[in-house]
Amino acid sequence: MKKILLVLGLLSLFISFSTPSFASHKFGIFGDTTMYKPTNVSGAKAKLNFGGGATMEFGLGPKIGLELGAFYLQNKYEATSAVLTKNVTAPLLLRIWFIPTISVGVGGYFSYGLGKVTVASTDFDYSAASLSQTDFGLMGALGFNFKVGPTVALVLEGRYAYGLKDIDTSATTSKSTNIIGMVGLRFGGTK
Repeated sequence: MKKILLVLGLLSLFISFSTPSFASHKFGIFGDTTMYKPTNVSGAKAKLNFGGGATMEFGLGPKIGLELGAFYLQNKYEATSAVLTKNVTAPLLLRIWFIPTISVGVGGYFSYGLGKVTVASTDFDYSAASLSQTDFGLMGALGFNFKVGPTVALVLEGRYAYGLKDIDTSATTSKSTNIIGMVGLRFGGTK
């Protein structure tokens, strides 16, 4: 997975900087922190976790773009015991640039669980933990870009994800909520 992201990232950078028609495209690499909590789980408390990923924004006009990303996220919460899931999340956002330093993104995401679910230091299959291995929902983003070079910007961004799918496969209904903080670099298309 890391090799695929690296190849896609390098290819995106090459395309972004080699062709004038791609000047409005932006590639970003990020580290992130998450605060994940399922709804309707009694006493659930979000725990801080870390991950990272990359985005590619395709310019649709001078102040609007379509962003596709891939992030590795660890989601941990505590209820009667600690629960940890690891997943790859792919957001698709319509991003609006109000000024070159501030943007808002709205859209959705799809998430796929990797490996096993860890409950109280014991690993379980998703089905044994009564959790769905997939999730999808809505996502919103608020980003701040600080130019550090001719085509490079330092990015601080906050995202909120709200799941639309019932991730609890037992009789209980539960959806995911996630607050994501991101820090990284965005290449190309800075003004």
